[in-house]
Parts: sequence; C-alpha cells; structure tokens
Amino acid sequence: SQPNDFEFINVGEQVALAYSLQNKFIVAMNGDFEKDLEIDLPSGEWKVLVDCEKVDLLNNGILSEKLSVKPTSGIVLIKN
Repeated sequence: SQPNDFEFINVGEQVALAYSLQNKFIVAMNGDFEKDLEIDLPSGEWKVLVDCEKVDLLNNGILSEKLSVKPTSGIVLIKN
C-alpha cells in the first residue's frame, strides 16, 4: 500500500485510532478504558472480519451507518 491509500477517520477527543485502507477495509482501535468508540461508517455494508470476541472469516456480521467499538478493543471490517 501507498501512504495515500490510508485515510484516517475522525475519533474526536477519544483515546482511539481508526482508518480506512483503500476504501475497502476499516480498522478501529479503542484505547479508552470506559467509553465505547462510536464511528459513522462510509456508505454501504461492512462485514466484520475480527472483533474483540472472534475472527469471522465467513463474514456473518454486517454493519452499516454506525460502528461501536468496546473499550480497550479493536475491530476490522471489509466492504461488502
């Protein structure tokens, strides 16, 4: 990937990091010990590949519009 393939997502004042890669993947990590990280997703449907509980290579979890990441955890999504 090239540097311009990455686009950082605004997480406000939270202790967190979120970015999209080539407009196909979203990676979000929440470093806050108490608050969920809430992110508005780009349009379309997003499949959950990895979250704080499991790896789901069959892509059963589908999200759209909003993403919520639990405290001290992360998530990886792929565009459907």
